[in-house]
Amino acid sequence: MVAANTQRQIWSDLVVRWRGILIISIPVSCLLTSLMAFGLQQSNTDKAQKYVDNTEQVLLESDRLLKGLLDAETAVRGYDLTRRQEFLEPYNSANVTLRQNLSNLNQLVAKESVHHQQLQQIEALTQKKISVMRRNLALVNSQKVTANPSPQLIQLVNQGKYTMDALRTAIDVLQQEERHLLEQQKRKLENDQDITTAVLWSSGIIGFIGAIAALVLFDRLNWELAIQANRLRESNTQLQAILDNVVDGIITIDEDGHIQSFNHAAQLIFGYEPAEVLGKNLKRLIREPIPSDSMEVLRYFVGNNKLKLRRQQQSLGRHKNGNEFPLELALSEMQLADQRLFIGIVRDITQRQQAEETLRKQAQLLDLANDAILVRDENDQITYWNQGAERLYGWTKAEALGQFTNQLLKTQSPQPIEEIQEIVLEEGYWKGELVNTKRDGTQIYVASRWTLQVDEEGEPLATLEINNDITERKLAEAALHTRASELARLTSILAQTNAALEKRNHELDQFAYIVSHDLKAPLRAIANLATWLEEDLQEYLSGDTQYQMELLRGRVHRMEALIEGILNYSRVGRLKAALEWVDVHALLMDIIDSIAPPPGFTVIIGSGMPQLRTERLPLEQVFTNLISNAIKHHDRLEGQVNLSVQDQGDAYLFSVADNGPGIAPEFHERVFVIFETLKARDKVENTGVGLAIVKKIVEDKGGIIRLESQIGQGTTFYFTWPKQLENASELN
Repeated sequence: MVAANTQRQIWSDLVVRWRGILIISIPVSCLLTSLMAFGLQQSNTDKAQKYVDNTEQVLLESDRLLKGLLDAETAVRGYDLTRRQEFLEPYNSANVTLRQNLSNLNQLVAKESVHHQQLQQIEALTQKKISVMRRNLALVNSQKVTANPSPQLIQLVNQGKYTMDALRTAIDVLQQEERHLLEQQKRKLENDQDITTAVLWSSGIIGFIGAIAALVLFDRLNWELAIQANRLRESNTQLQAILDNVVDGIITIDEDGHIQSFNHAAQLIFGYEPAEVLGKNLKRLIREPIPSDSMEVLRYFVGNNKLKLRRQQQSLGRHKNGNEFPLELALSEMQLADQRLFIGIVRDITQRQQAEETLRKQAQLLDLANDAILVRDENDQITYWNQGAERLYGWTKAEALGQFTNQLLKTQSPQPIEEIQEIVLEEGYWKGELVNTKRDGTQIYVASRWTLQVDEEGEPLATLEINNDITERKLAEAALHTRASELARLTSILAQTNAALEKRNHELDQFAYIVSHDLKAPLRAIANLATWLEEDLQEYLSGDTQYQMELLRGRVHRMEALIEGILNYSRVGRLKAALEWVDVHALLMDIIDSIAPPPGFTVIIGSGMPQLRTERLPLEQVFTNLISNAIKHHDRLEGQVNLSVQDQGDAYLFSVADNGPGIAPEFHERVFVIFETLKARDKVENTGVGLAIVKKIVEDKGGIIRLESQIGQGTTFYFTWPKQLENASELN
C-alpha cells in the first residue's frame, strides 16, 4: 500500500511533459529492446557462422597440406626407383601448393588462438619434410643406379617416414580440436537462436503490456490535464485578485510600448480606468519627453542592450488630472510562445522622498554633532559615518563605508568583542570604554555606546555606535592617579611628621609649663620679699628707695607677664578648642567688663554683631588684646574705642578703632613682631607679645589682619574671621 502511494506521489510530482514522454517511452522502449535483442542475436549468429566457416576452411586446408605432402613423397619415391623426370611433377607442384596451404592456414588461425603453436609445429615439420625430400633427390642424383639403395638413402627415407608420421599426427590433433570447437559453436548458435526467439516473444508481450499501460496512463494524463486546466483558471482568478490588491501598480506592456493590462493599484496611482489606457502607449503615463515613435518608450527605460531590465528607475509620472509625481519603475521581460511582453512594477515614491528628505536633514544634524556616530549592519560593515567620525578618526565617509569596524579602527576592549556583541543582542544596549586607532596610527580612548536596531519581528538590522573622545580625561585620570599615589605617599609622610610634631608639641607644652612654673616661682618670691621688706622698713625708706622698690615689683610683674605671653604665643595654633555658638556682642560685653576701662574711656559696640559657630577662646584673646592696647597706648586720659563688623560672605571683617596718637606708617609691620614695642617699657608697661599673638591667632584661623593709622589720627585694626573654621572639633 505504501509502495503504491509512493508511486502515485512520484507520478503526480512529474510535470505533464515528462509524463507524456514516459507514456510514449514505454512502447518505444519495448520496440527498441526487441530490435536490439534481434540485432544482438543476429550479430552473434553471424559471428558463430563465420567461426564455423573458418573452422571448415582450416580442416580443408590441412587436408590439402597432408595430401600435397603425400603426393610429393610418392613422386620422390617413384623417381628414386625409375629416375624418370615425369615422376617429379607432383613434387615440383607440391613445392608451390604447400607454401600456399601454409599461408592460408596462418591467415585462418589467429595469433591469439590456441592452435597457433600447433600450426607453427605443422609448418616446421612440413619444412623439415620438404628438406628431407630435397636431400633425397640430391643423393639419388649423385649416385649410380644400383640394385640395392645406399645406407644414406635408407636413412633419409626413414627420416622422411618419421617426419611424415609426426606431421600426420599433428594435423590429426589440429583437426580433432577444430572439429570439437566446431561442435561447440554450432550448439552455441542453436542456443542463441532459442534465446533470440524467447526475447522476441518476451518483447512482444512486454510491448503489448506497455501499449495497454500507455493507454491507461494517457487516459489518466488527460484526466489530470483537465483538473490542471480547472486549477489554472482558478489560479488566474486568484492571480487577478492578487494583482488587484497589491500595493504596487502592475502594468503589462507589449514590445511596441502599448499597455496590455492595468491593475487596481495602477488605477489609484495614475487615476485612469483600465478602459482608458488599454492599448494606449506607456508614454501617456510618463512625463519624460518621448517622441511619437512607440518603440522609444521601451528604449528609454530598457536601453538598447536591456541593461536596465529589473533595475529600479526613478522618473516622473503624470496623473490623469495633470499633476506630476515621482515614481519608481522596474521592467522585466516575459517571453511567451507567440509574443514578448514587459511587466512594469510602478510605485508612487512621493512619501518616501519626503521621508528621505527628512532623514537627510536629520543626517545633517548628526553631522553637526561632535561625537563620532556610525551605523554597522549585521555583518559589522559600516553603513553610516558622520562628520564627527571623520574629524575624530581621520577617514572620510567614502573611505569608511563598507569597511569592517573592528578591522578599520583596530578596536581594543577590556572584554572580547564577541562578548560585547552578545550583550547587545541580548539586552539591546551596551556602554563602556574602548581603545581605537586613528588613521595616523595614534590610539585614543573613547566612551562608546552601542544600541541595537531590530525589525518588526525582532530580528537585528543594524547597530548604532556613538563614540566620544575621552583621551584627555583618561590621561588626566592617569596623571591624577599618579598624583594620588604621590599624595598618599606624602600624606603618609605628613602623618608621621604630624605625629612627631604632636609629640614634640606636647613635650614643648610640658617644657613651657615647667619653665613658666619654675620661672614664676622665684619671681613671686622676689615680689613677696620686696613687699615684706617694704612693710618692715617702711619708716626707714627714703623716697628714692621707695621708688626703687616699686620699680622692682614692676619689673617682676613685667617678667611674669612676659613669661605668660611667651607661653600663650607658643600655644597658638597647637591647641584646638571645640566649636560652639558664640554671640559676639555678648562676648565683647564680657571682655569690656573684665578689662574695666578707666572712667574717661568709652568702648562703643557697633550694631550687627553676629552669632557664629567658632572657637570662643581664640576670638576672645584677639578682641581682648586689641581693646587693651587701644586703651593702654592712648595718649590722653579720655578716649574712645569703636567696635564694628562687615559681612564679606565667607567671613566677617571686624574692626577695632581708637582716637589715640596713631602709628607712623613705617611701624605698621613692626608692631606685629614679637617683643617689638614703640615706647620704652619703663614708660608703658608692655611685653611686646600681644599683637604677635593676635596676628598668629588670626592667620591660624584662615584670616588676615592689618592696620590703618597716621600720626595724630588714631589707629584702626582690621581682621577677618571665617564663618566656618577648619580643623576644629565639634562641641558635644
